[in-house]
Amino acid sequence: MTCTVVSSICGGAFLARWLDIGSWVQDEFGMLAPCGTIFVCGLPAWVSVHAWFAWSEARKGVGLPELSKEFREGSGL
Repeated sequence: MTCTVVSSICGGAFLARWLDIGSWVQDEFGMLAPCGTIFVCGLPAWVSVHAWFAWSEARKGVGLPELSKEFREGSGL
């Protein structure tokens, strides 16, 4: 949750400044575009964290040295 919120705030603020859509928030409908970009910027972080937990949950009984070796070799599920 924290990773997603930080990614949303930081990535969304960067993207809003880069696209120069900060001036759109003068009315209610203009607020939707920046809020939408802020929300969408959090999704890649959520997917990454979710994939990491799914990968580590699938290898629950494996020790840390074997996990790091498997991760370095690039083995998938």
